[in-house]
Amino acid sequence: MHALFDLHPTIDSLGNHHGCQVDILRGDILHPAISGNKIWKLKYHLENINNRPVLSFGGAYSNHIFALAAASKLLSFKSIGVIRGEKPKTLGYTLQFAKNVNMHLEYVSRSFYKDRNKLYQYFLNKYPDAIIIPEGGASSQGIKGCSELLKNVLEQHLYDYICLPVGTGATMAGFIAATPTFSTQIIGFSALKGDFLAKIIQGYLLDLNARNKNWQVISNYHGGGYAKCSQELVSFINQFTRKFDIMLDPIYTGKTVYGVFDLLQKEFFKPNTKILIVHTGGLQGIHGMEEKQGTPFEKRV
Repeated sequence: MHALFDLHPTIDSLGNHHGCQVDILRGDILHPAISGNKIWKLKYHLENINNRPVLSFGGAYSNHIFALAAASKLLSFKSIGVIRGEKPKTLGYTLQFAKNVNMHLEYVSRSFYKDRNKLYQYFLNKYPDAIIIPEGGASSQGIKGCSELLKNVLEQHLYDYICLPVGTGATMAGFIAATPTFSTQIIGFSALKGDFLAKIIQGYLLDLNARNKNWQVISNYHGGGYAKCSQELVSFINQFTRKFDIMLDPIYTGKTVYGVFDLLQKEFFKPNTKILIVHTGGLQGIHGMEEKQGTPFEKRV
């Protein structure tokens, strides 16, 4: 196993807020390109490649595609990215990076992309020797990597609440499975509009035979939906960066941190408790949001 997968994030204090100690798990500084939960999700998918190509799926601004492309360059394997939607006239930051590190890009229509059975079968036939990774690394291997990460954290620290972004639900499922005590509550902040993620996570947990039921998904801090970012969220992220010198991506972690601080003001958390916010990296998403909205984000000095 490559040394990349032995990296462990540090924990920084954000201070005391409304009677609660708030810390942040710095997945964003693990690696410049393969950061946060993407390292944990890729670990077991890439364990035994044996010179086979690796194929996965995502959108034009996907953190997962970006991380997989970077990993293929670092670990010297061929990668194929299946991108949702027609090829853009001008490649954005994410796809240009993937192309620059020699990821082969395939573009499919959004309607075809939605039919996962046909989509997977088509690319299995086209690349029969490829290792297929589901979108976002959401699989039993991805969940296993996320579970190990939290176990390592909890061996050294005890938290009353662990708060993290939720996209596919795989990271949260791994965290729930890894939680050794029901006194620790796992709170996911959905990056997507809708209330369907809890059901997806429950499906993962049934497969894992996980016992911890002390978790919930909060779905009212999505900022307008996936890959959308309100001006209020942009302002919060910029203020947070200036205050703590920590950048937040606007797709996932920014929404979670915004939600946690809003809930602190509303006294959602019990007083005199410890809260851990999980920074899942993905700072490359800032470039995509700037390209889409033209909104500048603060950068670390």
